[in-house]
Amino acid sequence: MSAISNGDITFVIQGPVSFHNDINVTEKCIDSIKTNFPGAPIILSTWPSNYSRSDILVLYNQDPGEIDTTNRYFKNYNRMVVGTHNGLLAVRTKYAVRLRSDFWLDSTSCLKDALDKIDSPNVRRFGLAARVLMGMSYDRNPLFPYYISDIFHAGFQRDLLQIWNGKLVENKNNITICRKSFLASCLYAPLYKCDVSERMDYPFHSEQQLCLDFLLRIGIKFRFSAHDDVRFFEVIQSYKVLSQVFLAWSSYELGLRSYKYPVPHSDYDCVTWKLAEAYELNIKAKIIFLLHLLRFFVIKHKAYIRVMIRAIKKYISLR
Repeated sequence: MSAISNGDITFVIQGPVSFHNDINVTEKCIDSIKTNFPGAPIILSTWPSNYSRSDILVLYNQDPGEIDTTNRYFKNYNRMVVGTHNGLLAVRTKYAVRLRSDFWLDSTSCLKDALDKIDSPNVRRFGLAARVLMGMSYDRNPLFPYYISDIFHAGFQRDLLQIWNGKLVENKNNITICRKSFLASCLYAPLYKCDVSERMDYPFHSEQQLCLDFLLRIGIKFRFSAHDDVRFFEVIQSYKVLSQVFLAWSSYELGLRSYKYPVPHSDYDCVTWKLAEAYELNIKAKIIFLLHLLRFFVIKHKAYIRVMIRAIKKYISLR
């Protein structure tokens, strides 16, 4: 049984009051926490509205506005940072949980058991008290370096403030479109079904932006210039670095549920992260991890082989 009591954990719910048809999902989130973690303080960090509730702390933040970008997933990045940062500043307990207002927690949550496992002496050199618990549904975009989940974080309140440090992305009207490497042109577009270089006017995904700001803040050096100008070495290095400061855990096992983003469950949840965590154990663990990543490049995605063959033929024909 965990030594962490419900009163030691403050839940910060970030985002607008969310609805799914006639269901108030944010209310469902609050009620789920009160049911499964009775006595835990709850903070709703949202935007000015008519919503109010007397049994929790509701923070109404000043809206920083949308980012002027063609990437619809990046538009609300500053809003997410401001809401989470202000919510975490109001936390008065040792531990904090940050989750979005369109998710809730069901009775199967193993949150406190997971929090018992975040301790790691390796993170002290970065000024952290422990690793940060991160909810992951599956290995989404496993070949994107420094790609973390922004849906659920838990750990020491002061550590979460290192991630959600309030740093905003400058709103620029004219941004240079990032270049696309040979790997990106052969791999990312056909495998992820999107022309990422042509459609993204910021060099990183929002999850990568959050991660890289965090790493810079705690003094971790990295070599990475753009989300689609990636090299295999950078993928390996990113997992080695991130597995030191994050503990990836199945979102399903943490009890996360959502109408908008259904949380799948698989025996392969977080498998890449688990292999990365074991990377330094011995040479066998290193080989297994490298072969696992190579599987994404070659074995699993046969389309990559076909694209590579076409690219080689084209190159030969131009010689």
